Amino acid sequence: MENRSEIIREAAENKNIYIDFCSEYGELGYEVSEGKKAILFSDWNEFDKYPRIMEWIEENYEIEWSDEWVIDYNDNKCYRTIHDSYGWQPSMYMDNNGKIIPYDDINEMDEEEFKEFLIENDILNNPETAINLVRFEPKGELIGENESRMFESQPDPEKLLALAKEKYPDNDFYYIIDSVNQFGLEFALYKI
Repeated sequence: MENRSEIIREAAENKNIYIDFCSEYGELGYEVSEGKKAILFSDWNEFDKYPRIMEWIEENYEIEWSDEWVIDYNDNKCYRTIHDSYGWQPSMYMDNNGKIIPYDDINEMDEEEFKEFLIENDILNNPETAINLVRFEPKGELIGENESRMFESQPDPEKLLALAKEKYPDNDFYYIIDSVNQFGLEFALYKI
């Protein structure tokens, strides 16, 4: 009998089914189970017609939905891009060029590298963008914190930034999201 992994590859090619793989999770809280060979990504609904092959895949691989994850081919790790709970925050940042930057790489940047990162990704002095990363270690000085909640009057990030620029005209600023929940989020403004 033909090797099942070869059958999977051929079925995917013949039916134009996208399958990708990587060897390790970069996302916090995930790990490849003992005995599993790698992580496979696809639209698994495409395999409904192949129940025995799908059973074999599930026994030998971790499976994830391809539209919920991104693979960093530089370090062959995958990161979740779609939330799996109200409080979820990503552990990587995908920059404007599609480059994946894990939160620990951002934390290791010196102030000059970090400021360049903010400029390149249109985060610096922009009230419409914020860094939303789990375990992110802010650089610079905290100017103020606020909370945006559903059903309550919303703080205006644009006004907060204008007040900060008025008070500290020689500085630049950026927002971070401290936490998210079902009905809102907490954010902070930092000067750098």
